[in-house]
Amino acid sequence: MSEESADPKWKRFSHWDASQAEVSGGVWGERRRLASAMRLVIERLVRSDAPEAEMKAAADRLEEYADRLDTHPRNPRYEGFAEAAPAGDVGAFLDQSPVIGLANPLAPPLELRAAEDGMRVHGRVHFGSAYEGAPGCVHGGYVAAAFDEATPVTPSPPRARGSSSPSTRASFRPC
Repeated sequence: MSEESADPKWKRFSHWDASQAEVSGGVWGERRRLASAMRLVIERLVRSDAPEAEMKAAADRLEEYADRLDTHPRNPRYEGFAEAAPAGDVGAFLDQSPVIGLANPLAPPLELRAAEDGMRVHGRVHFGSAYEGAPGCVHGGYVAAAFDEATPVTPSPPRARGSSSPSTRASFRPC
């Protein structure tokens, strides 16, 4: 390893690691728990052959819950920081991401981890049935979104010219 790459500045803090931080209890923890339960409902709904009466009962309950949530104040999500770095509480900021956010029921969620050498990023995600395009295949838009989320945090070699990120190798395994 070169002296430059051993420089602590090169091993930058991985902001997205903060979104994977353990949260126990409180509103944040319960928001993550609710999002996880909603992801499970979505996954099971996509594959379900439940009878009409069951679908109706579930839809009725979900509509009631949506109405109940509507009685609470809303956090103005479209106000504030557009980038994670200046946001302060980076974990809470990224927790809302539609790709890695544990508190966002739309997120698969993608897990990103920096390699110990600080030169690579490893990602892991399970795209379930809700993310299918062609039967048995993940829709390309979701794959593109995952790469879009990972690219800004992928380190480039020091003093690299031209490319904003190094070449990537991806391995895909069917569900």
